[in-house]
Amino acid sequence: MKKGILTLVAAGFISFMISGCIMNTGAKVYDNDEIIAEEYNSYNLYKSSQYIEGNCLTGSAEKLEGMGMVWIFDAPEEVDVNMEGKVTVSSGKAKLVMIAPDDTLTVLREYTGDSKEPHEFTDTFRVERGRNRIKLIGAKDTRIEYEISIDQGEMKTFGD
Repeated sequence: MKKGILTLVAAGFISFMISGCIMNTGAKVYDNDEIIAEEYNSYNLYKSSQYIEGNCLTGSAEKLEGMGMVWIFDAPEEVDVNMEGKVTVSSGKAKLVMIAPDDTLTVLREYTGDSKEPHEFTDTFRVERGRNRIKLIGAKDTRIEYEISIDQGEMKTFGD
């Protein structure tokens, strides 16, 4: 009797793990604007490190798939925001997407794994009154290093 129960529990656990791997949508969100605009994060990170110092987010991942919010700003009025940083994508592809209060998306930066050199950038963009967000999105098997500073709002790490 105990052996039968253990076998059933083991089979259930294996089925759960397999279905979780098959249903992983992290890499499938890259080109889906509707999912990107959602409030939640959906990602897989492997060998990742992240930290925030002041208004600067620094991080890396041997594998990033999916999306994570890295910045949020509840703007009291329409205002210009300054962003600078550097991103290195060694494999896969990644992008920074701004999500306006009405869930309109603007791709701020997009990179493919074509170079081991960092892509440095400085941008000024206008945000609308209300809740503005930026998400970092990685396609399948994206290897990335990043450093992003924004002069207003709040920087966040994946999982915050």
